Amino acid sequence: MTTKPFRFKGTVASSKSILNRLLVIQSYSPSMEVVGDSKADDVVKMRTALASLSKGEPADCGNAGTTLRFLALRASRISGTHHLSGSLRLFSRPHDEIARLLAQLGREAEIRLQRLTVRGGEWKPTAAEIVVDRSISSQFASALILNAWGLPF
Repeated sequence: MTTKPFRFKGTVASSKSILNRLLVIQSYSPSMEVVGDSKADDVVKMRTALASLSKGEPADCGNAGTTLRFLALRASRISGTHHLSGSLRLFSRPHDEIARLLAQLGREAEIRLQRLTVRGGEWKPTAAEIVVDRSISSQFASALILNAWGLPF
């Protein structure tokens, strides 16, 4: 299977939700130019966390659930052990679906106190179909789709 480079020319409405998704996509295609920015905490945390992850450093997600969910699956595609931290408030929210999802992809995740540890590498699905529980948040499904970039399945 050959993949073609992603190309888009146009204007995307200002939205922290859209910008966070574009930043994840850009992490797979660094030559992609994202024009625009936001001072929203979620976007600031996503930018700095992606930079930390690319250097193999722990990433702080603050209170940003979107950042934690998207970044956990991003980290799972990078070989090694990655630590994502955040506030007590962030980790009081339900994130067990991240570990269930990563297990289906042949990766491991462990949540303890205010830290999520992800053991990354090549995704190796354990079944023909990946099941995502969206009853708590659709962001688990979004994280999977965004991070399936360039995969043959």
